[in-house]
Amino acid sequence: MLPFPHQKEENKSSDAIYERTTRPPDIFERVAFKSSRLVKHGKSSTISSFEVQTSSRLVLPGQLVKHTVFEGTKAMNKFTDSVDAKK
Repeated sequence: MLPFPHQKEENKSSDAIYERTTRPPDIFERVAFKSSRLVKHGKSSTISSFEVQTSSRLVLPGQLVKHTVFEGTKAMNKFTDSVDAKK
């Protein structure tokens, strides 16, 4: 639940404000936990983008996971391109 720019804070219920502020850390913790479990299961010692993408697919619902995977892949490509440009 992201705020709309035209909405004022006092128009939102306290439940909605609580939900908006607590949800992202909860999702991060769940994805990080699933990623670490996948790494342990695979007997690796490093979490890669593959584990994060897989755990995101397990934790997030339908359309949100499609957007998350797309944006994550785009960010990884941008990072890889910037690292390659420095070489």
